[in-house]
Amino acid sequence: MSPTASRILKTIARKLIQLFVVLFAVTLFTFLLVRFLPGDPEDLLVPGADNTEDERANQIIREQKEEVREDMGLDEPLPVQYLQWVGGVATGDLGFEYGKQSKEPVSERVGLALPSTLQLVIYSQILALGIAIPFGVLSAYGQAGVNSKSKAVRKAGKVFDRVANATAFGMLSLPNFAVALLLAFWVGVKLNPSLPEWMDIRPQGYVAFGKDPLDHIFSMLLPSLSLAIGQIAVYMRVLRSDLIQTLQEDFILMAKSKGISNRRVLWRHALRPSSLTLVTIAGLQIGTLIGGTVVIEVIFNIKGMGYLIFESILTRQYLMLQSCVAIVAVGFVLINALLDILYTALDPRIRHAG
Repeated sequence: MSPTASRILKTIARKLIQLFVVLFAVTLFTFLLVRFLPGDPEDLLVPGADNTEDERANQIIREQKEEVREDMGLDEPLPVQYLQWVGGVATGDLGFEYGKQSKEPVSERVGLALPSTLQLVIYSQILALGIAIPFGVLSAYGQAGVNSKSKAVRKAGKVFDRVANATAFGMLSLPNFAVALLLAFWVGVKLNPSLPEWMDIRPQGYVAFGKDPLDHIFSMLLPSLSLAIGQIAVYMRVLRSDLIQTLQEDFILMAKSKGISNRRVLWRHALRPSSLTLVTIAGLQIGTLIGGTVVIEVIFNIKGMGYLIFESILTRQYLMLQSCVAIVAVGFVLINALLDILYTALDPRIRHAG
């Protein structure tokens, strides 16, 4: 095995150990969420009191509480409860949603909610990166004043950079729920009736991709755009700053001196080394996007994970909330760990620094 491959494997092994430590901390915190709440878990999870005048109802509630204690293993020591819970999450057993006289598996509702939220987050990232990258490149190009003999072209580049920056500041200052409400009213309610029949940009509701792909895209357009607007501004400014710095490097000057066109220098030689920070930020912003889905899914009536978290808080379904938080947290940690390992493999500077 070559020394470089050995170094990469050692670095990846070290990062995997760090990943397990982080996952342990995240799952332990999530597990303790229900235990930190005041009162016994069975009293929190079973609706209704067992000290009413109706003895029959009291007996049903007491039996339900006993069932909850048995389902959650509450008579076991806390470390055993934690291991049982982690094992259940790993195998898809997320506990139950307890009603007054029934209980439903949490995994069924999570399984129905997860796809729409994943789609919403992925569409938002694609939309944000797809808009931010060309605007960030053009803005850096204008600010850096890449060789142009025309004074008018250089001036136009500076003006574009200022306008793009001002627009980015404006987009950053808008909270996503305000954007969502504006889009739902002006586009979904006011503009939608005047659009062609096949272009149904509805203000609420979700259509599965398998049911109607075109309707699915239009049903996700406004929610995705509401989440993406803030990210577009962040990504554009990060890429612009890195590109301006890269365009001053010696290897860029050398490429220009060889007669390589500005377009090729910009897209082929400058963009790649400037994109690592953008990838890092994009990974970290996934947490922001998932947090944003709670409000966006409620506004657009999408029954995803965000909507489920909102509903769980309102109805005090703490096991459902605990499962949703665990899935979101573990997913966020795994995605960022994967990006971290990819940096190690792709960028020699990080590999040697690690």
